Amino acid sequence: MNRAFGFLLSVPLLFVAIFLLLVIHNVKQEEMQFEEYVLKFAIDYSTDAAVEEMLNMSHLGQDYTDQGRTNSDPQVALDTFLNLMCMNYDLPLTEKAKLQIESGYMPVFCVAAYNGYYMYTPTKDSEGGWYLQGTQKIPYAYVVGDKYYALNLGGDNVHLLKDGQLTKATLASQGLEVKEVYRQINSIVSDALMYQFQLSTGRGGEFVYIPSALTTFKRVNPIEGPTVLAFIDGWDFKTTHAISAFSIGGAQIEASRMVAGYEAINPDGSVTKMYAYADLLPENKHVIDMFTSVEEAAKAGYYYDPIFMG
Repeated sequence: MNRAFGFLLSVPLLFVAIFLLLVIHNVKQEEMQFEEYVLKFAIDYSTDAAVEEMLNMSHLGQDYTDQGRTNSDPQVALDTFLNLMCMNYDLPLTEKAKLQIESGYMPVFCVAAYNGYYMYTPTKDSEGGWYLQGTQKIPYAYVVGDKYYALNLGGDNVHLLKDGQLTKATLASQGLEVKEVYRQINSIVSDALMYQFQLSTGRGGEFVYIPSALTTFKRVNPIEGPTVLAFIDGWDFKTTHAISAFSIGGAQIEASRMVAGYEAINPDGSVTKMYAYADLLPENKHVIDMFTSVEEAAKAGYYYDPIFMG
């Protein structure tokens, strides 16, 4: 009787043990998922901040005839990313802390600029330590038959190398579409990013995880403006497990209708500073300053020109 009672008692105890194991497993899974969410959130903020800081430089080098063109400093993007990662995890803003992140947890970091991209990968220094070394700007090279194109994010022109001649051509004259240009740029960056990731980690069978909202570089175009792409691998600060996450931060440069400030000669020979939209002015006008709004032109001492603005 005692044996039968012991056997009957062991059955519910077994179920209780299994239940506790499942609860512990689920708690660990949820904890790990939460840590991955926090890391993803942190690097999303860091990549977005890196792009914003890169675009808030004193001189973007924009050209009125090529409005999509901008200068990009990839080192500014990397420094900003590291600063934000330190702040997100309450790490001190010291060179030692930033070096620890870039040398131990970043197998690849990429900045996609207007007409090329920069790839940062781990490199050994003279003392045996590691740091992220950036490449020179790598162009978005695209070959069609005997034509060699240097693509850009402007969406209106390309540089064409054919028969030893380098010329600037419009997309329409080459039979290229903006979507195709962006698709090729994304494909170029995607392939380079995955290759460097596999080379840096030694895990040739693994691929960079792309957020589900983007699915894959080659089908969706996340890169249509200056973009920062960062991957954190094996992160174990304030986590119970080493985790990884990937993030893309990008921004678009919005084109504004430029206002020109110029000198108008009055009938008595005197000169008045006037303003009008640049695309409405004849070529013979002597333009002194360019502004992004009529308010800025007025503040600078220029007056409304009713002839060209009317």
